[in-house]
Amino acid sequence: MFKINASGTFTVLHTFIKDDNSGRPNRVTLASDGTLYGTTTGTGNLGGTYGTVYKISSEGVYSILHNFDLVNGGTPLSGIALGRDGSLYGATRVWHLWLPLRNNLQN
Repeated sequence: MFKINASGTFTVLHTFIKDDNSGRPNRVTLASDGTLYGTTTGTGNLGGTYGTVYKISSEGVYSILHNFDLVNGGTPLSGIALGRDGSLYGATRVWHLWLPLRNNLQN
């Protein structure tokens, strides 16, 4: 994940790696407070990981909000939608779930 400011300065915010349950990142969503929310697909191999929901704060701090484990879905192939109710919504390939991820967007 990167950002480029108006003067063209390039900054890496996060590098997605297998060790943090990431895999390939999907589309990101920008919240009004500057936080980025997104999903990763996971590594997808046998014994691997099944993806995450993550956020990157406006200060550039990366954190995982949810790890998929096949019991609650897995391999999200889309990004995140921000609901008016303060929840994050997304779909996974495994079990075809829409998961309301209760999360106060102010945190």
